[in-house]
Amino acid sequence: DENGNPVAPKILRRKPRVQVSEYGDSSFTLGEVYIKSPLLLFPTFALIWKVNSLDDISMESLMAVELYNPKIEILIVGIGKKGTKISQNLYTETKRLGIGVDFMDTPSALTTFNVLNNEMRNIAAALLPAGWPNKPNAQ
Repeated sequence: DENGNPVAPKILRRKPRVQVSEYGDSSFTLGEVYIKSPLLLFPTFALIWKVNSLDDISMESLMAVELYNPKIEILIVGIGKKGTKISQNLYTETKRLGIGVDFMDTPSALTTFNVLNNEMRNIAAALLPAGWPNKPNAQ
């Protein structure tokens, strides 16, 4: 300080990391917040993701991931139910992001996101609810 006494450094506060605490066939719970929608998760915040099916996933729908700074290392895409097929076009589109992209069923994607985010990795997740594709949107 101005009197020559040592000053303890200020403790830097980190933003809390996003963690998905629960999920259902059509929803997610982040902490105490219940959300009935697909989500884009980032290390410290979540966004409602305006897609209804795998067919809606495009570079435009993933623009927030592409623009995030610092650059995302890995994008985990939760595709809904286990065994859901991914089109070659979707693989091609997401590879254009220039980051690692991994597709898996939503429960596995949630676990992977929570673990890597807890390890302070710079990751994102694009998540369809676990029960999707729903019958009205299934083809």
